[in-house]
Amino acid sequence: MKLKGFEVKEYHSTYEKSAILGRLSQYLRNGGFPRLVLGQVDPNLFFRDYLDSVTYRDIVERFNIREAWLIRTLLRFVSASFATPFSINKVYGTLRSQAISVSKKVYNYTNYAEQAFFCFTLKRFDFSQRRSELSTPKVYLNDTGPINHLIPGAHKRTDRLMDNAVLLQLKQKQFLGKVGEIYYYKDQQGHEVDFVTDSGKCLIQVTYANGFDEVDRREWRNLINANQIFKSKRLYIITWDYEDG
Repeated sequence: MKLKGFEVKEYHSTYEKSAILGRLSQYLRNGGFPRLVLGQVDPNLFFRDYLDSVTYRDIVERFNIREAWLIRTLLRFVSASFATPFSINKVYGTLRSQAISVSKKVYNYTNYAEQAFFCFTLKRFDFSQRRSELSTPKVYLNDTGPINHLIPGAHKRTDRLMDNAVLLQLKQKQFLGKVGEIYYYKDQQGHEVDFVTDSGKCLIQVTYANGFDEVDRREWRNLINANQIFKSKRLYIITWDYEDG
């Protein structure tokens, strides 16, 4: 926002608020890579080169992998699953079902993509560290731009793009030491909370809502149910355009 000439302050006029939401939509669609924000390059060319760079320089050359095509395929699978659970076992099964010869080395490739900072995985919170480690993780990309470049129609999934943007902000705070471990939470009844930080001291839901009546009751219910376990004093629902305390 500052780079685009907007002053971030506590209160904004209706006009300013509309402009901010417009910039937010633009950010969710194109991402925050500096060259794109500054308008120095065409997004399609930028992300084509970016994907090539991640595939060949950051993964294929670094980890001495022969199947570059498989890395590109995996990156697309990861991108299509953004802000949702991602199972490499399902990817492996899908490829095999299409008579594509692929070794079990593919199980390491998601980790390689994460080491290249293409994506982040988020474990499900559990008081048992073992069960947490064995849980199916959610996957998020390091920027919202590649999602829209790789996945047709992704720009329509504002709710998931918001999830991804919030995770990136949490990761930034974690890097600065302001936030501890980050998880998602899901109980046996399927009640889910998008983000749990600092061992349950903070619970966060993200929803595409413009008013109180648009906040799904499920968001409240899931927060309240989870809080019976965590006893947190910080419960948040992050919306598109609604504010209350």
